[in-house]
Amino acid sequence: NTLIKSQTGSYIGYSFAIPESIVRKVVVDLKEYGVVQRAMLGIMFRPVDQDFLDSEGKELGIKELGGIYVASVVEGGSASEAGIRKGDIILSIDGVKVNDSATVQELIARRRPNDKVKISVKRDGDVKQIDVTLRNKAGKTELITKEDVDVVEALGGKFADAGTKLCRELDIRGGVQVVGVKSDGILARARVKQGFVITHINDRPVYAVSDLEHMTEKVRSIDGVYPNGRSASYMLVE
Repeated sequence: NTLIKSQTGSYIGYSFAIPESIVRKVVVDLKEYGVVQRAMLGIMFRPVDQDFLDSEGKELGIKELGGIYVASVVEGGSASEAGIRKGDIILSIDGVKVNDSATVQELIARRRPNDKVKISVKRDGDVKQIDVTLRNKAGKTELITKEDVDVVEALGGKFADAGTKLCRELDIRGGVQVVGVKSDGILARARVKQGFVITHINDRPVYAVSDLEHMTEKVRSIDGVYPNGRSASYMLVE
């Protein structure tokens, strides 16, 4: 069940069925990887319905109902890498006609990164078939583990944003201070000490705890500085 806010300010409960194939996939993913493998097509789109034709059809030169209009593509995403462009009209995915967002989402939700789908695209009046290799939200085809997704858990520590005073003393723009080290995480294995301020992970700047929470790749390297000003780098070897 989910709650939808109505125009009157009250809430209405809706029940909806999740397709069995997606439920099975989720169960298998959680058992095998500890996390759901999510494939992304990497596009923003609008259904080519009557409202779309009335508002934008003439300007875009689109006269026929059906399909979804690609409003933009994510650089480095599945669609972009396969050659799908802004302005294309996707007619079908693996032979299934797509005319609304629900159908698109269901077809992609059944898949994992590195799965292949065949997409029928109309471009400049011609229809072509494009093979697309699906990627995850990080633009990668590799399957991920729970450790890859939850960087905070993988590091095995307690963290706090480095305050303005500390950043000024260490001459850094920002960072995350290790305020506790658990016994079974990456920090413990690398012998990172409490008080260390993380400034980079995998050569990417880390300014706040929220940056750690949004990372989706396995930790390979950690750079930072201790409160006494000593810089340190830790490389992780599998």
